Amino acid sequence: MHHLHAIFSDYHAACHRGLRLSVQLGSPRSGDCSSVGICNLQPPDYLPRQSCATVLPAYLRLDRPTGRLLLHFDTSAITKTVRQQHFAADRFRVPCSYRLPSWVVRGLELPAGVYRIVPGEYPVLGDDAFTTLSVRVTTAVGVRTLGVAA
Repeated sequence: MHHLHAIFSDYHAACHRGLRLSVQLGSPRSGDCSSVGICNLQPPDYLPRQSCATVLPAYLRLDRPTGRLLLHFDTSAITKTVRQQHFAADRFRVPCSYRLPSWVVRGLELPAGVYRIVPGEYPVLGDDAFTTLSVRVTTAVGVRTLGVAA
């Protein structure tokens, strides 16, 4: 059991080393971030103009071996309603691509370029501390998946 505790401790420490940010859930195609997906990534403590918008604290980091972005949401910040709307059946839908802001690209220490989260349905992994998504990202350099040729 001690070994399992050490694994989770390492994992949680790695999550906290990610880029701290606020994630506005919803569709970037709608003017008010309604629907599902990732509408916006903002610096920590971001307060949206829309009172109905869902904003969650998170950490973002790159999993270099897979070239995927790991988005770690603070599990305690996810209400039952938000879980039902955005994380139902342990799946998270991204219906349209989302371009990573330049401050996020710099914060992740990626080469300059245009990076987009790929639309898809992603599994949700969770524990008491974090609810995690592992999302695919493409870069405009020839339309490659980050770290792996398409």
